[in-house]
Amino acid sequence: MPDETRVHRIRLAGPWDVITAAESKRIKMPSGWRNILGTYCGSAIFKRSFNSPVGLKNQRLFIVIPFTHGCGSVRLNSQFIGEFDETGSGTPGDSTIEKKYEITHHIGSYNQLEIELTCQPDLYPECGLDSAVLLEIVEDQRC
Repeated sequence: MPDETRVHRIRLAGPWDVITAAESKRIKMPSGWRNILGTYCGSAIFKRSFNSPVGLKNQRLFIVIPFTHGCGSVRLNSQFIGEFDETGSGTPGDSTIEKKYEITHHIGSYNQLEIELTCQPDLYPECGLDSAVLLEIVEDQRC
């Protein structure tokens, strides 16, 4: 009988805060850059709070970010998790090019996720987080 890894994904949709040098506002995600910030070219911080899933035992946690046509970094609870640069070719929403970051050892009972994203909408009209950011729970086969 082959090993089957169980994966559960939670969409981090709903209210996010987006902060630029000029403004701060609450938005519903996912949404493309132009829908949120128009033709603004530069950096924005997307923030989302969430509670830790309950009943975790022998499981690993990941943040999964869809293809963005932008570059940026990921922080959880003010700790640097990783960075990304998606300025090449690709199809938004293509799961083969999503970015995945393990957060198992960074998660607390209450968490603040920050994704800093830099976009140039004149060069990359599809930039932004137009697909859902996900919290992925994976059964750890090593345990």
